[in-house]
Amino acid sequence: MKNFNKNLFIYGLIPVFTKASGFILLPFYINFLDSRDFGYLELFLTLFSFATLLINAEIYTAIGRYYYECNELKEKRKLISSGLVITLFLAFLVTTLMYFFSDFILMKYVQNYSQFNFYILGISYVLFNAISTYLSVIPRYDNKAKLFTIINGLGVAVKLGAILFFLIYLNHGLLSVIEGHLCHAIFLTICYVFINKVYLKFTVDFNSIKKILRYSGRLVPYIFLIGFWEPFSRYLLVDIFSTSEIGLLNFTIRLASLLELINAAIHMTWMPLLFENHNNESFKSDANNISNNVSVVLLSFVIIFSLTSPEIVSLLNANKFRDSILILNVLLILNYFKIMVRLRGYLPYTNNKVYVLSISQLIGYLVSILFFLLVKNKLGILGMAFFVTLPFAINYICLASYTNVKSQITFSSIKENTLLFLCFALTSVHYYLENILFRYFLVGIVIFFLIYNFKLYDLAFNMKRGNVKNN
Repeated sequence: MKNFNKNLFIYGLIPVFTKASGFILLPFYINFLDSRDFGYLELFLTLFSFATLLINAEIYTAIGRYYYECNELKEKRKLISSGLVITLFLAFLVTTLMYFFSDFILMKYVQNYSQFNFYILGISYVLFNAISTYLSVIPRYDNKAKLFTIINGLGVAVKLGAILFFLIYLNHGLLSVIEGHLCHAIFLTICYVFINKVYLKFTVDFNSIKKILRYSGRLVPYIFLIGFWEPFSRYLLVDIFSTSEIGLLNFTIRLASLLELINAAIHMTWMPLLFENHNNESFKSDANNISNNVSVVLLSFVIIFSLTSPEIVSLLNANKFRDSILILNVLLILNYFKIMVRLRGYLPYTNNKVYVLSISQLIGYLVSILFFLLVKNKLGILGMAFFVTLPFAINYICLASYTNVKSQITFSSIKENTLLFLCFALTSVHYYLENILFRYFLVGIVIFFLIYNFKLYDLAFNMKRGNVKNN
């Protein structure tokens, strides 16, 4: 657990820049795509993400659960190869169903058959993305940090280069986005097959398959709920809001994607440490310290990003999406809950009561649907943002409370609660804070709070005092 920061940097923040392409490409998307294109992009990528989740079915989590119990290469090879066989079978099943139901999905979900080519390329992307996602977790368990970093760095270059080539040079418009994603997924699949070849013998070990399915099978309802919610919630929004308004939601999600990067980094770093250290005596105190520090940093980032959002939108030359400022803070808080539920709602993973995950997530979705039926479009795009955020907030409260009670850990602190209150307060007032001096005054206060909280001021003061004595 002492290596959390190191592992977060190596296994999380460096390779997770793969996911940063959406934010890096945002200025190009603004110039070449309109709000309707952003709407279609939101609908399709949400659907493809759900399909990938169905294929992976938390098989890689089961691999992590049993990987450290395998002492010999032969045992690890059986475990990993068996997981790959299951992944390939599910990939064939899901992509085949997507193809046969293509007309129904395009007409009922997307409501536009003209996007058929995008959808067909998306099926291929789902196949390679699922395989590369499964194979990508193995280097993290096998301590191949350098290779892992290099591959993901090259993956970023391939994805960015491909999208820009198809978008600018070939002028493929919206289609260029999925073409770039497909190139990226194929590249990563080839690379991960190569570096993991020592484990991939395509041997079928039925004992390993039973063990993987027994663990991951209990997670399937939870994963299905998470994956299904994304396209289902967008389907509900299509009946109330226009494609352009959903496009505004997609733009804002991409603007808030920097926090999503941290979410991916925490996930990639935390799960291996959790399975390896949860039986240690110091685990509870370490987990509490890590979660408190991460929470303070994240909430400070949310406040700073939210207060400076008008300038960020202007810098991106995205004034036509200026209304995104109204919902940006809500979506940043959404990502905050996604991150913190990993750090504070971990107990069902370690005590093998993963059904708690499904119950908690289901409660969140039911509350959100009730909110949608009562409010619908009465709050405009702000209500749309609350609708997609509410399930994750409820899920966080349920799982963090469960871990708190069962493990007797008190997670929250006065500093954290103060920052969280300020985040919610900004949701209702920051849109009207036109005074740039006042906004940046608040930014300065938050930055000072961060410096003071982590005692960087004392460190700098002591260094300066030491230099004076030496002189």
